[in-house]
Amino acid sequence: MQKISKKNQKYLKKQSFLSEISSIKKSFIEIGSSETLRAVCSEKISNINTRAKGKTLSTLQFSYWLAGLIDGDGSLLCSNEGYTSCEITVGEKEYNILQFVKNRMGGSIKLRTKYKAYRWRLNNKEGMLQLVKYINGKLHLAERQCQLKQVCAFLQLKYLPVKKVCEKTGWVAGFYEGKGYFHLNRSTLQCSITLAQKDLLLLQEISAVLPGSIYYDKSWDGWVYSASKYSDLSCWVHYFSLFPLRSWKQIQLQRFKRILLYKSRGLHLSESVRGRPWKRFQRLVEEFSGKSKKKTVHTSHTESCSIC
Repeated sequence: MQKISKKNQKYLKKQSFLSEISSIKKSFIEIGSSETLRAVCSEKISNINTRAKGKTLSTLQFSYWLAGLIDGDGSLLCSNEGYTSCEITVGEKEYNILQFVKNRMGGSIKLRTKYKAYRWRLNNKEGMLQLVKYINGKLHLAERQCQLKQVCAFLQLKYLPVKKVCEKTGWVAGFYEGKGYFHLNRSTLQCSITLAQKDLLLLQEISAVLPGSIYYDKSWDGWVYSASKYSDLSCWVHYFSLFPLRSWKQIQLQRFKRILLYKSRGLHLSESVRGRPWKRFQRLVEEFSGKSKKKTVHTSHTESCSIC
């Protein structure tokens, strides 16, 4: 029997993995049910490519992603003079995401120094007609739907009702850019993905396709969706492999995945047991939590480190 060289073994292993990932994506996109997503979540998180580089969004998927971003961080406006506009405001670290929108939709970006934020604005009629064509029937927040109805009335366009949240589209990825958080409890090293909203029904729709739990937070009179089980986090990572994050949250997702990998190998245990790997894990945790300010909008009973 002919012996296979180490180089060929590595090549065959890589080809097998790529073939498996390709079949996963194909089944996920074609079947598109939450059960399908759960079925493919057994793959190791560390092996999943969630980077945006080399992954382009089709016009259809961009429209869903843009609708999600507008639901999260945007607004649709109508002036007394009959002019319509759309604005998306993000923190300084998310500037590149507005540039991504501008490259596809036009408009302008301005720095809001007082708020340490950037705002993208589109206000020409031709651009707004194109925008409405993209996002009509794709906005999920009730407030944003009301705004879209007004814009449609001003532009004499038919308003389209929205369907339920679907994991086959990029809407959740866009919405997560605006309202999503990665968290690490420094005491227990519990990792979680969260979304905070006043709209309970919307979080329930998201939970139906991307498993997680929902609880009420009386500190700000709202609801919090949280995914913390490894299987649930794996579903999210698989989703982001199809519809990547495009802000600096993509970098934090890579760190998040590494922390989960270290934990799965037991490298988060005591220093005396693990030595240098444990120290590397500690540096990773500090890097993960030290580059962002803590948010108090979520859990008051844990020490959470937001990376948004």
